[in-house]
Amino acid sequence: DDIAIEIRETKETRERLQERLGFLDKRLSLLTKRQSLDKELSVVEQQIEATEKRDTEKRNTERGADLEQKRESIELELEEISINLELLDKRSELAELRQTFAEKDIDSGNRDFREMKTKLAEADKLVEQFFNSVRKGDENRVEQTEIRLEELEHDYEMRHEVLQLKLELHYAEEEGQDELIQELRLEIREIERESGRDIRPDAKRNDTAEDSGSLGMNMPKPVIVDATTLAAAANWNYAQHI
Repeated sequence: DDIAIEIRETKETRERLQERLGFLDKRLSLLTKRQSLDKELSVVEQQIEATEKRDTEKRNTERGADLEQKRESIELELEEISINLELLDKRSELAELRQTFAEKDIDSGNRDFREMKTKLAEADKLVEQFFNSVRKGDENRVEQTEIRLEELEHDYEMRHEVLQLKLELHYAEEEGQDELIQELRLEIREIERESGRDIRPDAKRNDTAEDSGSLGMNMPKPVIVDATTLAAAANWNYAQHI
């Protein structure tokens, strides 16, 4: 009856709001931590500069090395926060797209939404594993994790593109744009065929880092936290969109 429908819709709205609030709480926590680390990094860099200006006594040289290690440790943590913020943005983006599908009563994306959400959850764990391995200097684990993140990114991007095309198709069907409808259906079929070839669980296991997407390409390389400057945070459009 009408009351039951209203109750269901109210619960669904509450769930969406709770999910959104969860995203905002986590984002606020990450941003606050990044702000604190930025301030700490600024202090350390000033200390390094002051140390370099002094005489190169053994004591100052040792202090300089300690400060360099501290700076690199902070930079690594900042890199991890940046990637986690990017993943969080993808979760929020996916939730908004799912809500749009629900509001438009488009049912064809349910499977993709479930699988993309699962892959984002896996990516969260892999990012933590990746940075733990970097800190330990475990190059084999770093490489394995990076490869899997590349696979997840590729899969996510393909599914995200299909969902966007399905949304465009819905609007084209509403407006009766026959030519556009045929073009979109063809493009969706082509991507789904490509997905069938390329995003099977083991399809990219043997790919090299040179074939990587944006996340894998920009991940920091294995170090023991006294390595060279870390790469810029990945704009993951799987991260454009683990």
